[in-house]
Amino acid sequence: MRILLVLPLAFLAPCNSSGSSAVPAGCEVIPGAVINVTGTYRYASTTGYFLKGTITFEQTGTTVRCTGTTYDNSGDRELEGVGTIAGNQLDITLVPTNGDLNYSADVTFRFSADGNAFCCAFDDTNHDTGPFGSYEGVREWDCEELPTAVVDVNGIYRYASTTGYFLKGTITFAQVGATVQCLGTTYDNSNDRELEGTGTLTGNRLDITLVPVNGDLDYEADITFLFSPDGTTFCCGFLDTNNDTGPLGAYSGVRQ
Repeated sequence: MRILLVLPLAFLAPCNSSGSSAVPAGCEVIPGAVINVTGTYRYASTTGYFLKGTITFEQTGTTVRCTGTTYDNSGDRELEGVGTIAGNQLDITLVPTNGDLNYSADVTFRFSADGNAFCCAFDDTNHDTGPFGSYEGVREWDCEELPTAVVDVNGIYRYASTTGYFLKGTITFAQVGATVQCLGTTYDNSNDRELEGTGTLTGNRLDITLVPVNGDLDYEADITFLFSPDGTTFCCGFLDTNNDTGPLGAYSGVRQ
């Protein structure tokens, strides 16, 4: 999302809070950073906090406006606010967009050097509080090709479809220079054969042909992956020997 925040009806406390005040990796201050955080970020928590959804920022100079929040799993009120970014740190107070005066949340965001991810800490008027890393966020992107991007795609990605395609599971990549090897695939909801293959990454685009790891010669799939600028997410399109096809965006994945 690597997310966020604070909401009107209780930013629920974690079920497994350790009480540690240590700043986790990725949440450090970068004093000299020059960052633009304009965009929509998808946030969630890997440390036991409840909310997940999106938050949108608009930046002019060092002034950053939060234009709204959404929630996948809550009916909490949408929030907005204005703050100042210094280096990679944004201090901002968020309040309900509907004008309610009974809630506010003081949130500190620390962004990655490229602005594509954040972690945050918060303290609100419901007496809910969370240390740095309670939520993390990743900037969304529009499945676009970026020919000059320099992307590292090593790792395991969890994939699924929000456009009606069936499969979900994982795919693992290993990258050396511009050469990317798919080491294998798994399926949560199918007994399909595991696939492997090798392709070339150009910018954020990987064109690769996948074949069964068991040596079967009756199937192959030509797939184009487009990775986000930080390599943490992808979208893809495909065409296989079963005449199954899907456009870019048919599947999307997030690095675990």
